[in-house]
Amino acid sequence: MLVLLLRPWDPPTVACPGTGLTRAACDLRDGGTTALAAGAVLLFVAAAGASLVVSALAFPLVRLLSGTLVPLGPPGALLLALRRRRKSRLLSRSGQRGDTVTPSPAVARSLGALRRLPVRDEALVPTRIGNSFAAMSERVWARHRIDANLCWPVLQQLFDEPARREVDQASEQVLGRARNLLWSLATVVAALACGPLERVDARPVAVAAVAAGVVAALLLAGLGNSVDEYADRVEAAVLRHRDALYRSAGWPLPVDTEAERAGGETFTAYLTRKDLDPFTVVFERPEPPREEPPT
Repeated sequence: MLVLLLRPWDPPTVACPGTGLTRAACDLRDGGTTALAAGAVLLFVAAAGASLVVSALAFPLVRLLSGTLVPLGPPGALLLALRRRRKSRLLSRSGQRGDTVTPSPAVARSLGALRRLPVRDEALVPTRIGNSFAAMSERVWARHRIDANLCWPVLQQLFDEPARREVDQASEQVLGRARNLLWSLATVVAALACGPLERVDARPVAVAAVAAGVVAALLLAGLGNSVDEYADRVEAAVLRHRDALYRSAGWPLPVDTEAERAGGETFTAYLTRKDLDPFTVVFERPEPPREEPPT
């Protein structure tokens, strides 16, 4: 960039023919070898910087699409009303099962879609990704009275290698599709920004913008599927490692489902450190191993 700023630009002796990319390439070539080299380095630096920015924005994009980063305003209210109407239709379809043991394919699809929606209407959010996370957290809370978001950092330290690998793969798939979605959106923005320029042909720019928009829509649907799979992995990890979670904190293990719900709720309150009501829990500490005398 410094080379381009400090080097005096030599105007071309002959007007460059053509339009669009051909004329732009001709103008750059007339700047000389130094300008070409500096332009190539500048392009490489811009691509590397854009890649870092996209990687940094992948997780905030998932949070934004889950509805937990910023409120969505009137469009969010409209989407939320549509989600509630869709939930009502799914409930009416899944209720027409009759006495058959095996539900019909339509009913099975309705039940599968309902699994990605929270049971409580007040827990519904405008986005599909947010509803998938909310439904998973609601199932974990109803089953174990454990806050999955709160206990997740502790659970990650207790995973065995296969469970850690599966969760990491599901998480990387979500972030990878979020990065690709950002690249598609950036392509749309760049194409729309370059469209009004004088030396850029509008037809290929329009084709690029439409193609990038279609790819972004497909990636958004794929991102929802990846989030569904990730939510299933998290739910299975909590179900499998909850005893290890209790043992790591010295918490008494529940003996039945009722004791698990009561103990899980107390354990969640213990981790939040927001409940000022005193309660007493007798910790279960493993006995130290005894050393046997030599024979």
